[in-house]
Amino acid sequence: MVTDNSSGKHMKKEEKDEILGRALARAVKESAQADECPSDEELSAFIDGTLDEQQRNKVMGHLSHCDKCYEVVSMAREMAEEEKEERKTKRSWYYAPIAIAAAAVLVILFKFVIQIPSPYSPPSSTHMVATLAKNTDAKSLSNSVRDEGLVSYGFGAGIPLEKISFRTGVCLTDLNISLMAEDKPKSLHVINRVILTLQPVEGSAEVISFYKSISEKIEEGVSPGEFFGKSEKTEQFFKDKEVLLYLRFGEWAEGGRIGALTKNREFFDIRAADYFIENLRGKDLPQGLFTSLDEIKGVVVRNEFTDNDFKHLERAFINIVQMM
Repeated sequence: MVTDNSSGKHMKKEEKDEILGRALARAVKESAQADECPSDEELSAFIDGTLDEQQRNKVMGHLSHCDKCYEVVSMAREMAEEEKEERKTKRSWYYAPIAIAAAAVLVILFKFVIQIPSPYSPPSSTHMVATLAKNTDAKSLSNSVRDEGLVSYGFGAGIPLEKISFRTGVCLTDLNISLMAEDKPKSLHVINRVILTLQPVEGSAEVISFYKSISEKIEEGVSPGEFFGKSEKTEQFFKDKEVLLYLRFGEWAEGGRIGALTKNREFFDIRAADYFIENLRGKDLPQGLFTSLDEIKGVVVRNEFTDNDFKHLERAFINIVQMM
């Protein structure tokens, strides 16, 4: 959000919005291609729900292939929601929802047109689990960890390192959830799963020893929560093996499954699906995996998150885990 500086300290909000809007409108006209992307007014109306069905479908079609506008719309929606929350505690009666959406879009356009955006990197399971825990209690999250995720994957010699990295990522998300919930039995089971998953990998002895020591300490009575987020060794191990991408993919896939199951819309960062689609394209992976990623992206673009949407998300994430 735009903050006051010393020179504009006493400037009214309407005046600041007008000045910002004019400056950004000029930048947009100079930088964006109007014949390809919707205008900022059209995006604002789309976010605010004031477009007719034909216009809405046109914008939806554009968002399905334009990553830039896709991020603009999603991030602007998030900012509009934050603005609405603030209005509940402030007497801000002088601007309507459409003005909120328009201002949010302009702020985002400032970020994407005038400034150079920072490249997106998927968060670790520690951060993803923390996001899940904002709206769902730890016990419920722990109950969402599937029992079938605790049985052997049947790994042995010759299994691709990328697949092992992915499966380890799935386990790390489950492990961090179990540790945060202080679920001792499940934590011990998932630690064992991590160990069995890592065993076929050359050079994994040190990481395996680390998890064995955690297991022993929990057995001795140390709180499982003490080990929440302790995955640096694992991350570095797979980074050195040049397959950290697959570890993150596994963490995200399992986090997404649980986020869908618990109907946690805050989990679904619009950039994640795009990141994995872009970085996994061309790899020796099943085509069905990209179909599931496209389905996930479609739900997030619509940003409605109905019960049916969450069911589709859960199924898509389960399909990804099964295909990997």
